[in-house]
Amino acid sequence: MDYRLNNNAVMIGIVLALLALGFFAYLWMGPKEDPEAGAPVGGALEGEQNAPDRAQIITAKHDYVDGLHAVAGEIPLPTPCEKLDAEAFFVEGNNANVEIQFTTTNLSEGDESCAQVITPARFKVEFEGPEDAAISATLNGEGAVLNLVPLPEGKNLDEFSEFMKG
Repeated sequence: MDYRLNNNAVMIGIVLALLALGFFAYLWMGPKEDPEAGAPVGGALEGEQNAPDRAQIITAKHDYVDGLHAVAGEIPLPTPCEKLDAEAFFVEGNNANVEIQFTTTNLSEGDESCAQVITPARFKVEFEGPEDAAISATLNGEGAVLNLVPLPEGKNLDEFSEFMKG
């Protein structure tokens, strides 16, 4: 038996080993995907300017019919002892800019304890205004990012079974 190795086979083996080593080194040390790369600056959604850092994002369905805006959704509250109120105000007397002010109130008495369980609180706000009204939001006086999702054609907010699934 001849146990001599063919020089060409050795060279091919070395080249393949180096290519595999280089590939794995690239995967290990190569460019990492930055989770913030593509994320909007300051927590703002696309199209939002000057959104506050770490602002609460409020996603809501939006409908406009015959001069009446309706905005409905849910905000997760830290306990079931919290109550959510929502009210729309025209900004500086201009009916083209509307701010929805969300406020929470703790309903538990002084020494009464309340379980720390995230509890969804639904809201619905209606107001008159032009169809292209700019709608913004605050939560307990802090700026919030309002993500309005148009209501599908032919649906009604009062009867919409998929209340907030997207």
